Amino acid sequence: GRVFGTAGCNNYHASFEHTADTLSIGAAASTRRLCAQPEGIMPQEQAFLAVLENVASYSISGNQLTLQAADGTTLAQFVS
Repeated sequence: GRVFGTAGCNNYHASFEHTADTLSIGAAASTRRLCAQPEGIMPQEQAFLAVLENVASYSISGNQLTLQAADGTTLAQFVS
Protein backbone atom coordinates (compact mmCIF):
# COMPACT_ATOMS: atom_id res chain seq x y z
CA GLY A 1 0.00 0.00 0.00
CA ARG A 2 0.84 3.68 0.09
CA VAL A 3 0.84 6.11 2.98
CA PHE A 4 0.81 9.86 2.43
CA GLY A 5 0.30 13.07 4.33
CA THR A 6 1.94 16.24 5.49
CA ALA A 7 4.97 16.22 7.75
CA GLY A 8 4.41 19.80 8.92
CA CYS A 9 5.79 21.73 5.96
CA ASN A 10 6.14 19.25 3.11
CA ASN A 11 3.87 16.55 1.74
CA TYR A 12 5.23 13.02 1.77
CA HIS A 13 4.40 9.55 0.49
CA ALA A 14 5.88 6.11 1.10
CA SER A 15 5.09 2.47 0.51
CA PHE A 16 4.02 0.18 3.33
CA GLU A 17 3.36 -3.48 4.01
CA HIS A 18 1.38 -4.88 6.91
CA THR A 19 0.07 -8.08 8.40
CA ALA A 20 -2.21 -8.56 11.39
CA ASP A 21 0.55 -7.51 13.79
CA THR A 22 3.40 -5.96 11.76
CA LEU A 23 3.87 -2.79 9.77
CA SER A 24 6.79 -1.77 7.59
CA ILE A 25 7.01 1.70 6.04
CA GLY A 26 9.51 2.40 3.27
CA ALA A 27 11.64 5.50 2.84
CA ALA A 28 9.47 8.56 2.37
CA ALA A 29 9.70 10.87 -0.60
CA SER A 30 8.65 14.44 0.06
CA THR A 31 8.29 17.82 -1.54
CA ARG A 32 11.21 20.18 -0.94
CA ARG A 33 9.70 23.38 0.42
CA LEU A 34 11.64 25.30 3.05
CA CYS A 35 9.50 26.54 5.91
CA ALA A 36 11.09 29.03 8.31
CA GLN A 37 8.03 29.22 10.57
CA PRO A 38 7.22 27.95 13.03
CA GLU A 39 10.78 27.80 14.31
CA GLY A 40 12.12 24.24 14.36
CA ILE A 41 9.60 22.81 11.90
CA MET A 42 12.23 21.51 9.46
CA PRO A 43 14.19 19.42 12.03
CA GLN A 44 10.88 18.14 13.43
CA GLU A 45 9.75 17.14 9.97
CA GLN A 46 13.02 15.31 9.24
CA ALA A 47 12.78 13.46 12.57
CA PHE A 48 9.18 12.41 11.83
CA LEU A 49 10.05 11.03 8.40
CA ALA A 50 13.02 9.13 9.88
CA VAL A 51 10.76 7.60 12.54
CA LEU A 52 8.47 6.16 9.87
CA GLU A 53 11.31 4.01 8.53
CA ASN A 54 11.75 2.39 11.97
CA VAL A 55 8.15 1.25 12.38
CA ALA A 56 7.81 -2.50 12.90
CA SER A 57 4.33 -2.84 14.42
CA TYR A 58 1.23 -0.90 15.29
CA SER A 59 -1.77 -1.02 17.58
CA ILE A 60 -5.14 0.66 17.49
CA SER A 61 -7.07 1.40 20.65
CA GLY A 62 -10.27 3.36 20.25
CA ASN A 63 -9.34 6.40 18.19
CA GLN A 64 -5.57 6.12 18.85
CA LEU A 65 -2.97 4.64 16.49
CA THR A 66 0.40 3.76 18.05
CA LEU A 67 3.45 3.01 15.91
CA GLN A 68 6.16 0.88 17.54
CA ALA A 69 9.76 -0.13 16.86
CA ALA A 70 10.83 -3.78 16.73
CA ASP A 71 11.72 -3.66 20.47
CA GLY A 72 8.23 -2.39 21.35
CA THR A 73 9.28 1.23 21.92
CA THR A 74 6.53 3.69 21.03
CA LEU A 75 7.69 5.83 18.11
CA ALA A 76 4.56 7.91 17.50
CA GLN A 77 0.91 8.16 18.51
CA PHE A 78 -1.93 9.67 16.53
CA VAL A 79 -5.45 10.47 17.68
CA SER A 80 -8.35 11.04 15.33
